[in-house]
Amino acid sequence: SRGWTIATDDRKAIRIAQQAGLSVISCPQIVKKWTDLTNPDKAILARALKDIEIFAQFRPNPSLPEYQWWVDNVSP
Repeated sequence: SRGWTIATDDRKAIRIAQQAGLSVISCPQIVKKWTDLTNPDKAILARALKDIEIFAQFRPNPSLPEYQWWVDNVSP
């Protein structure tokens, strides 16, 4: 009701949030937006993506629009 955006990569949570009329943003969308706004060095971006993969144990699903961007930038 407040127009908030939910950040999650959990499919069930995404479905429930969307059914409730909430906007949902994923990890790859957040990182891509950060990259677009700050234009970090390629090595910094690659390290950030690799850290997400290692420490959060997350890699985007190939069906996501940002998947190929992620793969292309995780190891420059």
